[in-house]
Amino acid sequence: MSEDEIYQKIAGLIQDHFQLSPD
Repeated sequence: MSEDEIYQKIAGLIQDHFQLSPD
């Protein structure tokens, strides 16, 4: 896994977290 792939994976997890968070 390259650093770019890891960054993109983490960014996706962060986006999912914010989407699931209450407003």
